[in-house]
Amino acid sequence: MAGAKGFALLTTIILILVIAAVILGIVSFIVNSTYLMMAKSSQETALYAAQAGIYWAITDYRTDNSFTKITSDRDLITDIESFKVGTDANLLLVDAERPLGILTNNLNGIGLTNIGIAPVTISRVVVEWDFGGNMTRVTLGGASAPVYSWTGSIPSPADVILNRPYTIAAGGSYANNNFTFTGAIPIDSVITATFYCSGDDSGRKAILYNNGRSGNKEFSITATGKVVAGKFTWRKTIEATYDVGTSTITSWSETENHL
Repeated sequence: MAGAKGFALLTTIILILVIAAVILGIVSFIVNSTYLMMAKSSQETALYAAQAGIYWAITDYRTDNSFTKITSDRDLITDIESFKVGTDANLLLVDAERPLGILTNNLNGIGLTNIGIAPVTISRVVVEWDFGGNMTRVTLGGASAPVYSWTGSIPSPADVILNRPYTIAAGGSYANNNFTFTGAIPIDSVITATFYCSGDDSGRKAILYNNGRSGNKEFSITATGKVVAGKFTWRKTIEATYDVGTSTITSWSETENHL
């Protein structure tokens, strides 16, 4: 009799444990499903906020040909959704619509304009090309170029630190920045340059010449959308470029979802 009671008690305990495990599994499934739904919704909303930042920057530029960075969260409807937009490199309008010097060794006619409301400083340039040989000189800023240039002889990709950082005042522009190579530039070559700004170490990659075609007259935009949901914060960043000559978005890249 005692053995039967003991067996019944053991069976009951096992049954309770099984039921508890099932209930725990159901609760865990519901909690995880709720979190995943919230995460997906928040990530999508963060993406919409980043898109809003991109379009805000374009509208800001089209209003007065200048672009003001937003470094503190700008709320969208509520303080749960917001965006930040702009880096120092975003303020560089690169004009490669009329590059000169193809079939010579000196690519020139590349314009740089600061479309921001504060100075921007270029301290480093990385130049890449596909026709061999070395780059021997980078000259930015025209008449003041000797103190803002680099000379040497290195192959692609040429990562150079300017002799002195080149600061462009708000609204400032120079149309004949140039790059010199050891050999002639073929008509079917591709040349790009990434300009790095010392203020926040941000970079702006631009196509200067592309296989017989000029580059664009454009600036880049970096916007990060943020959504706060409970103890979690989701962000999504978009990198885009905007061609001021054609008033079109020429590139669009979204980061992976991240907290």
